[in-house]
Amino acid sequence: MKKQEAWRIYRESLFPNYYWENEKDQTGLLLSICTNCGEKQTRETYCQGFWLEFFTLIQDYAVTAIARHKCGQWHRYVV
Repeated sequence: MKKQEAWRIYRESLFPNYYWENEKDQTGLLLSICTNCGEKQTRETYCQGFWLEFFTLIQDYAVTAIARHKCGQWHRYVV
């Protein structure tokens, strides 16, 4: 993928929704929810299995990237 295409995807994509692993206490991992199909990331899929592709655009104090979910939806990703 060319850099220009990756930035276009970033500009046109939504941020995924998030939820706390322990919603009641708002503790644990902050996990993603796909904005297209609604699938929730789990502790098991946190490191692998939730994002099909992941491209880092800038890595500094924060990581700016794009990530594609298994359903095909691209998301902005900032950590």
